[in-house]
Amino acid sequence: MFSRACTSSPFVFRSVMNVAAVALLSVVAYSASSVSPVVTFAPPNFPESIRIDKQGNTYVSMLTTGEVRKIAPDGTQSTLAVLGSGPTAFPGRRLVGLALDAPGNVYVALNDVPATRGVWRISRDGTTALIAALPFAGMVNALAFDARGNLFVSDSLGGRIYKVDRDGLVTAWSVDPFLAGATPTKCGRFPAGPGGTTCTSR
Repeated sequence: MFSRACTSSPFVFRSVMNVAAVALLSVVAYSASSVSPVVTFAPPNFPESIRIDKQGNTYVSMLTTGEVRKIAPDGTQSTLAVLGSGPTAFPGRRLVGLALDAPGNVYVALNDVPATRGVWRISRDGTTALIAALPFAGMVNALAFDARGNLFVSDSLGGRIYKVDRDGLVTAWSVDPFLAGATPTKCGRFPAGPGGTTCTSR
């Protein structure tokens, strides 16, 4: 079973079965023959989000281990950074959303222990910094920059979207109960539509 994630490049699919895989899908056709595997990951790796920079490097966040994996255009893999200090058993450190700024720095949403929860910046040399601490957030998730360089961060369980400006000031940009969902699940409250959703370790 595959789930689709949207990037600025071709669509990216990931497997949530025993072996996780990242593949590129042609935007021309959705036939099985148009899927081309890029890389596969064995457990406990669980690829969550993906971004591709201007040089063609691919960055993948690993949900449970807190690792950001870098894949060069020639397929060479390396670890850009490992974040968090909590356990790595599912759901682990919950490293989720990724974003890239113009110079090529990587931004990630980490949901580890409260002391490290928030948005981290990873420089191209692997240096890490917590730029927006969000210890009370339910689950920081997706990240997106606007044209002015402000970073917007969704809180999937808290019903909020935070704005992090270029000086690092964090404000609640939008607060709405609809963003928090209405149906409790084993993972919390997700905006997943009627009936909510369930959390599994598949």
